[in-house]
Amino acid sequence: ELDLDPQERADFAKSVDAVRELVGAMNKLLAG
Repeated sequence: ELDLDPQERADFAKSVDAVRELVGAMNKLLAG
């Protein structure tokens, strides 16, 4: 379990969402 304060947790969640969106976009491009 990561010990983050609420602000760090929110920033981390945003980063994870951004990475997921990036991966999704890459998959769409590769799938053509």
